[in-house]
Amino acid sequence: MSLGSHSAYEKRVLADALEKAILNQQPEDEVEREIDCLQSTPAEKQALSDLVCHHLRMLTESEWMELAPEADGIKFGDHDGSLEYLHWWDEHEMARDMEIFEEEYALDCALSTPHEVRPQTPSEATFDQNDTTNIPVKLLHLGDDYYTGKSPFGKVYIPRHFADRVRGLIQTRWNKTGGNHGTPTLDGAWMGDISMNVKVMGPHCNLPLRCNRVIDTQ
Repeated sequence: MSLGSHSAYEKRVLADALEKAILNQQPEDEVEREIDCLQSTPAEKQALSDLVCHHLRMLTESEWMELAPEADGIKFGDHDGSLEYLHWWDEHEMARDMEIFEEEYALDCALSTPHEVRPQTPSEATFDQNDTTNIPVKLLHLGDDYYTGKSPFGKVYIPRHFADRVRGLIQTRWNKTGGNHGTPTLDGAWMGDISMNVKVMGPHCNLPLRCNRVIDTQ
């Protein structure tokens, strides 16, 4: 592999890798490598060179480096030749990060109202003077020690003592479908949200909200 087209850093890395490989190789390794070199086509040699160059660039580039230039032949699936699919992939990778940002922003805005002007009792998406509010919660996970849910203000910690109430709601809603919606998974449309009264946990907790009371009865 020619070093002519590589930068000084890449040449140094390649030289170090080559020296290490030579020190560790056995006689049969050298024979095998020579046979591979003789039998490989120019296109295969170029592909190997491109792969090594890409690996070297990834040592210094960020995760947002361009996957392939517009003129490159590397493409995924059926497309019109543009790099729009790369932007879609970025959006897909960042989807949950953006959701978290929006949830935290919504929570900050809701809590920005001074306590003295807040209502004394909670209402839908409005915090009271005790930092509690009523919100819809979508169940995410039913663990042995606690449950978790997702709300417009972030994830919700659901203590173990609400287990019977929550599982009762799950069973009631599933029974109403008549079992006609396949496997009873929590993300099914039949499950919907559960209205809960929640309290802000504070920045010291991984889950920003804690369930105080399950409001829904069915």
